[in-house]
Amino acid sequence: LNLPVVEIISGPAYYSSSTEASFLFTANCVPSLFKYSFNNEDFQVSDLSESISEGRVFNEESNILEIKIKDRLGRSASTSFEWIIDTTPPEVIFGDTTFSENEILINWEIASSTRDGSPFKYFELEEFIDGAFFDSFIVEANIFSRAISTQDNMSFRIRAVDMAGNIGEWVDKVIIILPESNHILISEVGIIGTEFIELYNPTEEDFLISSWYLAYYPAERDWYNPYRLLEIRPAEIESRGFF
Repeated sequence: LNLPVVEIISGPAYYSSSTEASFLFTANCVPSLFKYSFNNEDFQVSDLSESISEGRVFNEESNILEIKIKDRLGRSASTSFEWIIDTTPPEVIFGDTTFSENEILINWEIASSTRDGSPFKYFELEEFIDGAFFDSFIVEANIFSRAISTQDNMSFRIRAVDMAGNIGEWVDKVIIILPESNHILISEVGIIGTEFIELYNPTEEDFLISSWYLAYYPAERDWYNPYRLLEIRPAEIESRGFF
């Protein structure tokens, strides 16, 4: 007679965002004894012969199901199934933007706070021109290039999808393609989360910033009474460079 064999033929994906799980298994004999255990707990004897539907909530971690059977001759067989539960959506952080003569290169990364979960599967990237939707992309790398013209005001938004099926929040990045100019320009402004301004030097010469201030004015624009006045640290912006 053949030795008993038991196999799990259906269960959750290895990375799963569901805290519930059910399983189907098959054996090459009619078991006289069937028992199972989750996560090294005590084995439970069951009269179910082909399925397990556990009415419990599993933790966000690695989980293991073990199944043991015996045939009518007392011979044993066992198998196991491992899966990882992750319900945390991945968070994306935009990196620096690089310009060439007629191309823009943007990059991003998964935030460290969500990097320990299931691996990312792909990124969903949407592109807008002058505020209007232009195109969408599925990107598997963390870098994206696009041809540009000086007439374009471009913005992008991106979110990540991980192997467990979690979908992150959209993250926005606005990029202003600047025309030729002979003075320092504000190229990007951040007002959500960390406040910042980015300066661009479109000239052919390096430019020294000294005794510059960032001022916040009330809505009525009383230019003599800013309610916030921050000094910009001295720095040199290289030709065609950002600060």
